[in-house]
Amino acid sequence: MSLLTSALERERLAAAGLLAGGLAYRLFFWIVPLGLVLAAVFSFWVDADRAGLEHAAQDYGIGGATASAAADAIASGAHERWYFLLVGLALLPWFGAGVVRAIHITHAIAWHVPPEKLRKPLRAGAVFTVLTAGLMFVTAGAAALRERLPGPGLGVTIALVLVYTAALIWVSTVLPSRATTWRDFIPGAVLVAVGTLAIHFSVSFYLAPKLGRSSELYGTLGAATVVLLWLYLAARLVVAGAFLNAALWERRQPADEAPRSDHPDRVTFRRAGRARLPARKRRE
Repeated sequence: MSLLTSALERERLAAAGLLAGGLAYRLFFWIVPLGLVLAAVFSFWVDADRAGLEHAAQDYGIGGATASAAADAIASGAHERWYFLLVGLALLPWFGAGVVRAIHITHAIAWHVPPEKLRKPLRAGAVFTVLTAGLMFVTAGAAALRERLPGPGLGVTIALVLVYTAALIWVSTVLPSRATTWRDFIPGAVLVAVGTLAIHFSVSFYLAPKLGRSSELYGTLGAATVVLLWLYLAARLVVAGAFLNAALWERRQPADEAPRSDHPDRVTFRRAGRARLPARKRRE
């Protein structure tokens, strides 16, 4: 069985599409307070730039689009900015913890290990928020650099891929897995890093105009639909990266040591049935 077939079969048995949908749902609730915080912090800049959702998405990706969408909610006065800033800062670790839980369970299912209870979820949510927001700002800075200096654009893109890959490898080392070295996480990290940049470029050149048009035609619901599509694609990448790493690791193991590529529930039920078999025979 080829690697691609093995990874796809592993995803099918684990219902990877549903896992990605759950992760996208958590990401949506996390990105709403992020947009409030960004809109409150950069409210003066937002007032000066009236290009709207399309311009913000083209320059800063989906985070900028979310901040631009939230700007109308705080445009009525200066006091509201502080309220939204405080509420957003309070909610970010809470909803970030939900995202971390979803990623934690996804990796446990991909690697066929029992999921453990997440320790200090609020701290994990805060770390996730800081790391993800930092990557967003790095991406925005790289986009601004490519716009001002078109020559080294390829080098900036490669450097951005390396930054994303390093961050994803570090995150993978603290998530449930059977891996013994950080090198086992490189393929999935590269997949997610390259795919994330591809999604960012698709936001800039394809989804950004749709954000502007959908906001004009359908209001907030249309913009939210486009944002949810972007979040689902990003979540699908994260899930695919986890399953790819697990499939590659399993192929490198000796045949008598590698776990079978079954759904973890099936493995659990089969083992439980074998454990009860001797007792059943004794009753007979």
